[in-house]
Amino acid sequence: MRLAAWISVVLFASSAFSQTPTQLKTHGADAIWEPPDWMIPENVKPTVPKELLSTIRVSNFEIVLEKTSMEDVQRHLGGQFGRRGDASEGLRWLCFHGADAVGAWVLWLEDNEIDGSSIGSFQWQRLNKHGDFDSRCHTLGKATVELPSSLRLGARLSEVLKSLGPPSSKEGEKLIYFHQHEAGGTRDDPFISSNTVVVHSRNGRVWKIQASKTTSD
Repeated sequence: MRLAAWISVVLFASSAFSQTPTQLKTHGADAIWEPPDWMIPENVKPTVPKELLSTIRVSNFEIVLEKTSMEDVQRHLGGQFGRRGDASEGLRWLCFHGADAVGAWVLWLEDNEIDGSSIGSFQWQRLNKHGDFDSRCHTLGKATVELPSSLRLGARLSEVLKSLGPPSSKEGEKLIYFHQHEAGGTRDDPFISSNTVVVHSRNGRVWKIQASKTTSD
């Protein structure tokens, strides 16, 4: 899918939460529940030669972008659907949170109209202190989250660069990896598969990971 078309469906914002759960709130205005928006410059070119990230494993349940349905995830992991926008064109998500030896994290699994009912993207983020989770954001306790290659929260940015190579674009401490290839269709009107990975860092270590996969004509 063309990057500009994809951006018109899912927008990113670089704003990050600086919160960690201390107690649960029910539908509180400041509680962590909705995923932050995405923002990618429209002029980013697909320089990455191969797809980098299309799977994520949560509590030993493998989620494949564009294939695993939101309903399957809900059956395996629990959670409550959230929505932004209308039912046909808006964003739908599941929010999960947990903790590891380093600290707390939050994970959003997302779909929108271009994904059908399948998960098309996710955001996994480390949290700071003194925050609250909305009760709709499902707790996974000490559940593990695993990604392919060296990608993980807390990894050194130098390790990511060594594993993934040079990014398509760099904005401060944000690395953007963008891949595209033809995935069927006709010669004059091919389907385009896009894979975007965004790595945010703080003080040289990975703070947040975003990934998306879409196929469109």
